[in-house]
Amino acid sequence: MRRTFAPLGLLLFLFALSGCASLEWAAPEVSGRVVDAQSHAPLAHVAIYREVGGKAEPVGQTDADGRFRIAPKKKMYVSSPLAEGQLMRGASLEFVLAGYAPAYFDCSTYTSEAQASEHPLIDSVVIELHAAAPEPAHSP
Repeated sequence: MRRTFAPLGLLLFLFALSGCASLEWAAPEVSGRVVDAQSHAPLAHVAIYREVGGKAEPVGQTDADGRFRIAPKKKMYVSSPLAEGQLMRGASLEFVLAGYAPAYFDCSTYTSEAQASEHPLIDSVVIELHAAAPEPAHSP
């Protein structure tokens, strides 16, 4: 008798869990340009990192004209239902270039975007990097 309940219990558990797991957009596609904040000149070879769920990963760099395009990211989530328009997944991009202070761009997804069949898109973003303050000279 005990053996028939164990597989049945496991089957019920897996059935209940299947309604909570979903493959959703964790971060949208983002494209745009990175420029110097003062001169507005395009900045080449800016390293771009994406953070989703506390994990940062390199995702690309700007081209010679400062342009970039970062692919969207999908991820399996076990989630609870949220009302339309609530923050679903926190995500951000970090732009890093030697001689400049890093810049950050929030690209979080919301319920309607995260659960859409087509990936969300943020287009024509302009990121301005500010020159880093020079290090103070040390006197001997």
